[in-house]
Amino acid sequence: MSDDEENSIDIARRMSRNWIGEERSLDGMRDEFKLFGHDRRAGMLDELDAEFNKMSVDRTNLERFAEFSTFRRDLHKLHGDLRKARR
Repeated sequence: MSDDEENSIDIARRMSRNWIGEERSLDGMRDEFKLFGHDRRAGMLDELDAEFNKMSVDRTNLERFAEFSTFRRDLHKLHGDLRKARR
């Protein structure tokens, strides 16, 4: 599958394999994200932002784009909350 054909769910699956070593759902990835240290979370967010910036949006993938956007926003918020808790 080329990068142009890869949708947001495919990206999330690939990222979960890279981060965790196995495929996880978006909820599973959120749960695992909480367990990582600051540096690893920051690196994961950088990777997530890079993928987000590469995504193209059209009517055929708008729902998945919205899901990926929400996932990205949630992880950024979670990272901020964990930083405030000094984790």
